[in-house]
Amino acid sequence: MKTKIFLIFFMVITLISCSSPEEKKVKHMQRGLKYYNDSKYNEAIIEFKNALQITPRDGDAHYRLGLAYIKSGKIQNIQNAYKEFNQAVELNPDTMDAHLQIGNLLILSREYQKAKEKAELVIKKESENIDAHLLLGNAHAGLKNNSEAIKEVKKAIELDPKRVNSYLNLGGLYMIQQNLDAAEDAYKDALSIDGKSTRPHLALAQLYIIKKEYKKAEDEYKEAIRIEPQNPGLHIVFGKFYTSGKRFEEAEARYLDAIKLDPKNPVPQLILGDFYLLQKNEDAAIKAYQKGDEINPDILESKKRLAAYYLSKAKYDDASEYIEKLLKKSPDDLNGHFLKGRLSLAKNKISEAISEFQIVLKNEPSHTGSRYYLAQAHLLAGNPQMAKNELMEVLKITPNSTDARIALSNVYLTLHSYDEAITEARKVISLQPANLYAKKILGDAYTGKRDTGNAISQYKELVRMSPDDPAGHFRLGMMHRVQKNQSEAMSEFGKALSLSPGSSHILAQIMGIMIEKGEVDRAIERANKELAASSEDSNIYNLLGKAYLVKKDEAKAVEYFNKSIELDKNNLVSYMDLGSIYARGKNYDKAVVRFEEAVKVNPNYTPAYIFLGILYDMQKKYDKAKEVYEKALKIDPDFAPAANNLAWLYAEHGGNIDVALDLAQRANEKLPEDPGVSDTLGWIYYKKNAYLKAISLLKESSEKLEGNPLVHYHLGMAYYKNGNREPAKKELNIALRLNQNFEGAE
Repeated sequence: MKTKIFLIFFMVITLISCSSPEEKKVKHMQRGLKYYNDSKYNEAIIEFKNALQITPRDGDAHYRLGLAYIKSGKIQNIQNAYKEFNQAVELNPDTMDAHLQIGNLLILSREYQKAKEKAELVIKKESENIDAHLLLGNAHAGLKNNSEAIKEVKKAIELDPKRVNSYLNLGGLYMIQQNLDAAEDAYKDALSIDGKSTRPHLALAQLYIIKKEYKKAEDEYKEAIRIEPQNPGLHIVFGKFYTSGKRFEEAEARYLDAIKLDPKNPVPQLILGDFYLLQKNEDAAIKAYQKGDEINPDILESKKRLAAYYLSKAKYDDASEYIEKLLKKSPDDLNGHFLKGRLSLAKNKISEAISEFQIVLKNEPSHTGSRYYLAQAHLLAGNPQMAKNELMEVLKITPNSTDARIALSNVYLTLHSYDEAITEARKVISLQPANLYAKKILGDAYTGKRDTGNAISQYKELVRMSPDDPAGHFRLGMMHRVQKNQSEAMSEFGKALSLSPGSSHILAQIMGIMIEKGEVDRAIERANKELAASSEDSNIYNLLGKAYLVKKDEAKAVEYFNKSIELDKNNLVSYMDLGSIYARGKNYDKAVVRFEEAVKVNPNYTPAYIFLGILYDMQKKYDKAKEVYEKALKIDPDFAPAANNLAWLYAEHGGNIDVALDLAQRANEKLPEDPGVSDTLGWIYYKKNAYLKAISLLKESSEKLEGNPLVHYHLGMAYYKNGNREPAKKELNIALRLNQNFEGAE
């Protein structure tokens, strides 16, 4: 008996468990529908997902999940909705509304032809489906078939003359055609059908703004608020209307009304913050953003605005705080990574910046902001070609972006592609005739082309357009100096310096002209005058040091260079100048210290490595010399002076002769006219027994360096090894006549 009871109990349990998954699915669907009807869309999404875990091929569940994604209002859920609707029609092709939902999403992504096909599919099945005719009308509008679009919307109105949306849609199509009177009639028809709807009033307000009938627009906004006085969104729209009309007090009042109506909603706070920022009331803007963040810390927009604001003010610690909070809340937020990239770029953390921008672009390839800043990062990393590629991608997406064209023209300047820089700058001017930066680039490009006449013309235009901009006067002064027109140059530099007192780069030009004229004391006097206005500028002390060097007062020069470094420990030029003084005085140890300090200031400054290498070479510290040249070439593989000097050391003081040859050839490619480089390459060919090649290069070098005994010695030895005794004797005698103690004279 017990066994029988147990078996019956087991069978009941089994039956219950067998039916349980279906029942669970039904319960999830029921809960999901209730949440959906109660506008709790996030909860509905969870329930529909749970249902699909039980029956993944339930077309209705996919359809309902898609609707919940749409209603959630989250941009990131649009793609999810599109996926679910497609699953729904794949499983149940007769779900017509799913086809229409797909069509509407295709309209959003501007895939109008595909949207048209979806609408036609539904109309074929349901010829009187109003939403299908509206979708078809929108698709035709996207395809620029306005007459067909209007025809379809009118068909929808014919099928249901009482639907307000259809009239609003028709009015929108007439607006596209700029048939404002017909649009106005359509909106008024919508109003006649439903006088309690605010949407026709808002549509009419927009139309009246376009017609510049601002009083009528204001009346429509007032009527909308009369109908729904408790709707904060209407107050915000009205506030934006007042803002655009520069009626700022009334705008502020509307925004504050929106906040009173919905005090627990952070969005009105953000809009108020944007308004205050527009008014340059930055403290009030920050308070509004912070209040929005306080109301709902889960809303990311407050953090994004605060981070962006602090970035714009170079308050990097504050920006970092909000970016960290943002990414902690939402690690995959693309705007958060974009802001982090900008912060890293501002702090000169180039590799970090590149990584952050690439995260954004991997997920959103059309994010032009990330491409723009990624280009800046590549440029700072010394990769102008990569910067160019990114900016060209930006311009494919937004061809009228003047910022991107300006940046691209700057990249072309870096690449010495002056014609391309001119082309891009002219495109900017065609879009913005008063763009001063484009004028500067045009002048700089013509300067690069050594087209002084056109450069002067552009800089004069720049000065005419912006007489108080020191940059125009400075550039014009530089061109006059190139033309040896020193009085005009001095006049322009003087104007520039009066507009930007204490600017050392302008002062350097003024002092340079004075020194060229032999007026060194006058140059020193002028520098001291500028020091009175800018006593803490280390660059002015550097200029004074250089002036005293011209006077051959090295002690005074050293004093000023040291003062420059005291004021600015990162003044690279002063370290280099001090090192050069010590090197000339054969105080090699002190010189090495200064050049090493220069390298610490800027580890990528290759000239400092050259000076260090030469000093180590002079001290016969060949291994150290090789080491610094190798470091320089790691920084810049095309740095010809380092390649040449390292090739010489490998050839003369132990090293692979084939590597030496490769280095010398690379240097020669970059500096084909440099006789020192030709001498190095020729001597290496001599060591490799390629005497004819050696003679060709060494002969060229000796003609340019007639007074260098070592070059004549090298040529003489190449002739000798090649069996040319007389020319060998001649060159070796010249070498001895020039200096009987040169290296190799024995």
